[in-house]
Amino acid sequence: MATVASASVSTTIGTGGWTAGATQALPISSVTGLSFGMLLLVDTEVVQITDIDVAGLTIGATRGVNGTTAAAHTATTAIAWNWKNALQQWLICELSGN
Repeated sequence: MATVASASVSTTIGTGGWTAGATQALPISSVTGLSFGMLLLVDTEVVQITDIDVAGLTIGATRGVNGTTAAAHTATTAIAWNWKNALQQWLICELSGN
């Protein structure tokens, strides 16, 4: 089961952004509050953290989770996720059959 933050997590995409087909690590401004398995919302795409590189400020992630679509994201795009967002995303997926 995926974990979600009990308090808000706030970071942004770092230099270079992330292309729609990218499988490389996602550059971010901070890894504070992030944990393995956590679900994050990047624009309308949900990703699940598979790796955290504290020194390199990057995360590895499974893209397009919960029926969302992998998309391009520009540098400085906000990434914010908390338990209220997680519950809302779960309900949307359950109601839509995804």
